[in-house]
Amino acid sequence: MIKIADKIVTPGGDKNSGSAGKRSAQPAGLMPVRSTLNARGVDNSRIGWDGSSVTIDGKSAYTPEYNDNGITYASPSGIRQLTDTAYRQSGDELVAARDYVTAQGYSGTVNWDGENVMIGGQSIKPVYVQDGIAYLPRSQADAAVSGMEDRAGIIGGENVLGYTEQRYGDKIDNALDAILEREGFDYDPEQDPAYQAYRTQYRREAEQAMRRVLNDNNSSITGASGAVLSEAMADRDAVLEKLTDMIPVLEQNAYNRYTGETQRLLSNLESAQDTADSYYDKLYTTDRDAITDMVTAGEREREEKQRWIDNQRNSEKDYYENELSRIELEKGGIDLSRYDQMSAEALRSLILENDAQEMQNMQSTVENAYNNAAMRGFFTADDEMYLPWLSGYRTGSGYSIDPWTAEAEREYDIQMAKQHAAYEGSMLGMY
Repeated sequence: MIKIADKIVTPGGDKNSGSAGKRSAQPAGLMPVRSTLNARGVDNSRIGWDGSSVTIDGKSAYTPEYNDNGITYASPSGIRQLTDTAYRQSGDELVAARDYVTAQGYSGTVNWDGENVMIGGQSIKPVYVQDGIAYLPRSQADAAVSGMEDRAGIIGGENVLGYTEQRYGDKIDNALDAILEREGFDYDPEQDPAYQAYRTQYRREAEQAMRRVLNDNNSSITGASGAVLSEAMADRDAVLEKLTDMIPVLEQNAYNRYTGETQRLLSNLESAQDTADSYYDKLYTTDRDAITDMVTAGEREREEKQRWIDNQRNSEKDYYENELSRIELEKGGIDLSRYDQMSAEALRSLILENDAQEMQNMQSTVENAYNNAAMRGFFTADDEMYLPWLSGYRTGSGYSIDPWTAEAEREYDIQMAKQHAAYEGSMLGMY
């Protein structure tokens, strides 16, 4: 089997192909498979034929509706299936541009200029458009969204959470572990510094009580009578019993310290969580405001463009209506030169006033276009409609200047100065 362009030549031809060497017209409603896929960005080397089906990367993908001497044709839905399969198998599936970008929280940033998809001002040629929906590779949509986020200072919902976890995740985990890994309360007097201090104190007092009895009886431990020794030991034991009575109090004190430490650890955890939440809210709010500003700028730009188009249409309408009225007057045999001078001056003044108003409107339109570009951070092809000097800075992927550069400001100032001079001239002509 030999592949030649869109033609798949098989030995002996095809039973649907007709006579050898004869080419029939393209079937109505069907599209040639290979050339259409090539036009949609699918490399020719990936398209093949296994004798009954069109293959993509050697895998059977679709059985065509028609085969004309080796040239296969498929319905629009079949072409779409083949296109989607080719991009999916390449690891870069096609996505519906508006739905995909909107699902990421950027509603209102996707537009259509009649030929290309515009995502945040970036123009992308779709692979195909069906039922009013433009499809493009996911990688291109992601790159456009990423560029839009970078220009607007947006970090995105996933990054807001990621940055928060990166900054406070370990602190929260450590605070939580300190609570979960604590052992339960268990009191051991021998391990309690407070008990040990009391024990030293009471033992000293017990020893003093015993010696006091012996001294009062002029005796020593070894020389004391049984009665004196018994009294001395009794006084000693009475003091030591006070130490035993202190154990429940010391245990309660220890428990209070344990619960106090638990509360401190809980407060640490709560504080870490509150700090992380505040940081997240700050990032989220900043991102949300940036998105809102970007969408608002886009809406304002589209409204300005529509207003300009409407003004152009109204101007054209007025012009043709005036021309029609003039022709009708001439056809009626009315000599316009016979209008008195006052009427002519009034008409001239009205025309000049309208011209001046149009100039004011254009100045406002140009100013809004430039301000929108400054807010957006870059120029688009649509801006040339209002800022014709941009054509001198056009590059393959955009423009070589940004709206905040001195060169752009100079060009803008020159344009506005010319328009202002024209306006002033019109105003002088009114008097």
